[in-house]
Amino acid sequence: LDGLDLQASLVDGAAFAKAIRDAGLALYVYTVNDAAEARRLLEIGVDAVTTDAPAALQALLRTP
Repeated sequence: LDGLDLQASLVDGAAFAKAIRDAGLALYVYTVNDAAEARRLLEIGVDAVTTDAPAALQALLRTP
């Protein structure tokens, strides 16, 4: 086991993400289609997000 793939709504904050990372695991979340939510999750330490619209989300995340 090298990581966890969780529903995004289960990741409730940076402390949760840090605990997963401190255990030596990667943290992946699904399904995130909102850029603000994806940005929040990445900022708190999530390693990657799964989305239904990768091109659209990627473009939105590139904007400040």
